[in-house]
Amino acid sequence: MQAAGSTGVNESGGFLVPEPLSSMLIDLARARSVCIEAGARTVPGTSDQLVIARITGDPTVEFKGENAAFTESGPTFDRLRLVFRTMGAYCIMSRELADDGANVPELWEQTMAKALGAMFD
Repeated sequence: MQAAGSTGVNESGGFLVPEPLSSMLIDLARARSVCIEAGARTVPGTSDQLVIARITGDPTVEFKGENAAFTESGPTFDRLRLVFRTMGAYCIMSRELADDGANVPELWEQTMAKALGAMFD
Protein backbone atom coordinates (compact mmCIF):
# COMPACT_ATOMS: atom_id res chain seq x y z
CA MET A 1 0.00 0.00 0.00
CA GLN A 2 1.33 3.46 -0.90
CA ALA A 3 0.75 6.72 0.96
CA ALA A 4 -0.20 9.74 -1.10
CA GLY A 5 1.97 12.84 -1.02
CA SER A 6 0.24 15.99 0.17
CA THR A 7 0.84 19.73 -0.07
CA GLY A 8 -1.23 20.32 3.08
CA VAL A 9 1.14 18.30 5.26
CA ASN A 10 4.70 19.57 5.10
CA GLU A 11 6.30 16.20 5.83
CA SER A 12 4.25 14.57 3.03
CA GLY A 13 5.33 16.98 0.32
CA GLY A 14 4.19 20.40 1.48
CA PHE A 15 7.80 21.56 1.80
CA LEU A 16 8.13 21.08 -1.98
CA VAL A 17 5.45 23.63 -2.89
CA PRO A 18 6.90 27.14 -2.92
CA GLU A 19 4.75 29.70 -1.08
CA PRO A 20 5.75 32.64 -3.32
CA LEU A 21 4.38 30.76 -6.36
CA SER A 22 0.97 30.16 -4.80
CA SER A 23 0.71 33.70 -3.45
CA MET A 24 1.75 35.08 -6.85
CA LEU A 25 -1.10 33.20 -8.54
CA ILE A 26 -3.53 34.36 -5.85
CA ASP A 27 -2.42 37.98 -6.40
CA LEU A 28 -2.96 37.58 -10.15
CA ALA A 29 -6.43 36.13 -9.52
CA ARG A 30 -7.30 39.00 -7.18
CA ALA A 31 -6.35 41.45 -9.91
CA ARG A 32 -8.87 39.75 -12.22
CA SER A 33 -11.67 39.78 -9.63
CA VAL A 34 -14.41 42.37 -10.12
CA CYS A 35 -15.28 42.19 -6.39
CA ILE A 36 -11.71 42.97 -5.34
CA GLU A 37 -11.54 45.78 -7.89
CA ALA A 38 -14.74 47.21 -6.42
CA GLY A 39 -13.19 47.36 -2.97
CA ALA A 40 -13.80 43.97 -1.35
CA ARG A 41 -11.16 43.24 1.28
CA THR A 42 -9.08 40.14 1.74
CA VAL A 43 -9.19 38.86 5.31
CA PRO A 44 -6.39 36.51 6.38
CA GLY A 45 -7.50 33.40 8.20
CA THR A 46 -5.62 31.24 10.67
CA SER A 47 -8.19 28.43 10.93
CA ASP A 48 -10.96 26.94 8.78
CA GLN A 49 -13.50 29.53 10.01
CA LEU A 50 -13.58 33.21 10.86
CA VAL A 51 -16.33 35.17 12.62
CA ILE A 52 -16.63 38.89 11.91
CA ALA A 53 -19.12 41.51 13.07
CA ARG A 54 -21.78 42.80 10.71
CA ILE A 55 -24.02 45.85 11.12
CA THR A 56 -27.69 44.93 10.78
CA GLY A 57 -29.20 48.30 11.62
CA ASP A 58 -28.07 51.91 11.44
CA PRO A 59 -28.57 54.49 14.16
CA THR A 60 -31.63 56.70 13.79
CA VAL A 61 -30.85 60.12 12.36
CA GLU A 62 -33.35 62.85 13.13
CA PHE A 63 -33.94 66.57 13.07
CA LYS A 64 -34.54 68.33 16.36
CA GLY A 65 -35.75 71.68 17.49
CA GLU A 66 -33.73 74.14 19.57
CA ASN A 67 -33.12 72.94 23.15
CA ALA A 68 -34.71 69.56 22.30
CA ALA A 69 -32.87 66.31 22.99
CA PHE A 70 -31.99 63.68 20.45
CA THR A 71 -33.49 60.21 20.88
CA GLU A 72 -30.80 57.74 21.86
CA SER A 73 -30.07 55.14 19.19
CA GLY A 74 -27.14 53.15 17.94
CA PRO A 75 -26.26 50.54 15.36
CA THR A 76 -27.21 46.88 15.87
CA PHE A 77 -24.84 44.02 15.14
CA ASP A 78 -24.75 40.31 14.54
CA ARG A 79 -22.08 37.78 13.54
CA LEU A 80 -21.10 36.58 10.11
CA ARG A 81 -19.31 33.23 9.98
CA LEU A 82 -16.89 32.80 7.08
CA VAL A 83 -15.89 29.23 6.21
CA PHE A 84 -12.68 28.82 4.21
CA ARG A 85 -12.59 26.34 1.36
CA THR A 86 -9.94 25.06 -1.01
CA MET A 87 -10.39 26.14 -4.61
CA GLY A 88 -8.43 25.09 -7.65
CA ALA A 89 -8.43 23.54 -11.08
CA TYR A 90 -6.98 20.30 -12.42
CA CYS A 91 -5.38 20.78 -15.81
CA ILE A 92 -3.16 18.51 -17.87
CA MET A 93 -0.49 19.72 -20.32
CA SER A 94 1.99 17.67 -22.27
CA ARG A 95 5.64 18.07 -21.37
CA GLU A 96 6.36 18.83 -25.04
CA LEU A 97 3.96 21.78 -25.02
CA ALA A 98 5.38 23.07 -21.74
CA ASP A 99 8.96 22.75 -23.03
CA ASP A 100 8.45 23.96 -26.61
CA GLY A 101 5.63 26.51 -26.40
CA ALA A 102 7.06 30.01 -26.78
CA ASN A 103 4.69 31.73 -24.34
CA VAL A 104 3.07 28.79 -22.55
CA PRO A 105 4.04 29.91 -19.00
CA GLU A 106 2.52 33.39 -19.49
CA LEU A 107 -0.63 32.05 -21.17
CA TRP A 108 -1.05 29.37 -18.50
CA GLU A 109 -0.62 31.93 -15.73
CA GLN A 110 -3.09 34.36 -17.31
CA THR A 111 -5.64 31.62 -17.97
CA MET A 112 -5.47 30.29 -14.40
CA ALA A 113 -5.63 33.81 -12.94
CA LYS A 114 -8.69 34.62 -15.04
CA ALA A 115 -10.48 31.40 -14.04
CA LEU A 116 -9.66 31.82 -10.32
CA GLY A 117 -10.60 35.52 -10.42
CA ALA A 118 -14.00 34.61 -11.87
CA MET A 119 -14.50 32.11 -9.02
CA PHE A 120 -13.67 34.81 -6.46
CA ASP A 121 -16.59 36.80 -7.84
